[in-house]
Amino acid sequence: MSTPDIMFDFSANMRQGNNLVPVNPKFTKALVMVEHPVASCEYGCCLRVGSANDFIPRHKLLGYDFQTTEWNCGFCTPFMRCCCGEFKGLTIETSDKDVTGSPLALSFYQPITGPGFSKDLPGQIKSYIFKSLDGVGEKAQLISHMIEDGIVDSAGIQLNFKLSEEMSEQAGQTELEEPLFSVAYGTKGVGKYSSIKFFPSYVAMDYGNNTTCLGGMCCNPFQLQTHDMVVPRFKVVGYNSLESDLCGGLCCCCKSSSLVIRTSERAYFCPQFCGKKLEYTKVHSVASDKGLDHAALMSYVYGPIQDSTTALHATNHLIGSRLAGPIKISESLSGFLSPSANAIKGRKI
Repeated sequence: MSTPDIMFDFSANMRQGNNLVPVNPKFTKALVMVEHPVASCEYGCCLRVGSANDFIPRHKLLGYDFQTTEWNCGFCTPFMRCCCGEFKGLTIETSDKDVTGSPLALSFYQPITGPGFSKDLPGQIKSYIFKSLDGVGEKAQLISHMIEDGIVDSAGIQLNFKLSEEMSEQAGQTELEEPLFSVAYGTKGVGKYSSIKFFPSYVAMDYGNNTTCLGGMCCNPFQLQTHDMVVPRFKVVGYNSLESDLCGGLCCCCKSSSLVIRTSERAYFCPQFCGKKLEYTKVHSVASDKGLDHAALMSYVYGPIQDSTTALHATNHLIGSRLAGPIKISESLSGFLSPSANAIKGRKI
């Protein structure tokens, strides 16, 4: 079978029923191709073995998360890695839904004792999924705030698509190579760490926290759950910072500072005791050094609503008094996707 030009690929395992099977996803300009082995029993005694190809359009890919559960035990870390192994996985979120309405994802795994994914893969996946958002940041974030606050009904937002205008690739959309600002803590590979970079159109997040139990009351100092992922800027709708001391501040080395990023994303889980699917808002809690740049954070998260504050406030009063319904928005797709203002310096909140 002839295939289009492959931009990049990787080898991993994918779950098929109760088994893990080897796969080699190939990423082209428009599709992801996943070839995997298949087997079936025929006539009650014959085993038919072969391979199948699944094709996922690129435009259905919405997010990703590189996850690891790794040991950080100082001198005994190499021993723990050899004996216990480390979990390494990649989850790619798609716009497809399962029978319950929850998002479907592509999940890939690396052998627990293997080297893991290549160092170049996170950057390749990030560009592949989020390059199309270059320049969209502030416009989409303004609408996201309005939907989150009930001022706009998402069903009332209309993007007009004209084939004569939209078939060509958007030109002139370039994301900055350097972030507007960043938040960091610790060193990757040496305990809890974070490297959060804020770009005009997305937030690149690479962080690791100690695994917890008992509802987060206890943590395992020897094990980290790490994530390497991207969150589109328009999904960031709030943040708060936390600083705390241990034992009333008597222990100077146990002070903690963290940044909690709240998103408009929803996740679902089904507790065994109720058998009902529950929805909750996704947040990302990351360790940070003291002295967060709140001016930059406020401008990044809330800046897009600054110029419309009075109008949005008055509209919310009218909606709350049931004198008006949610706003309806209509804009051409080409106009909406044109580069937004990327400047963040000089804005005051």
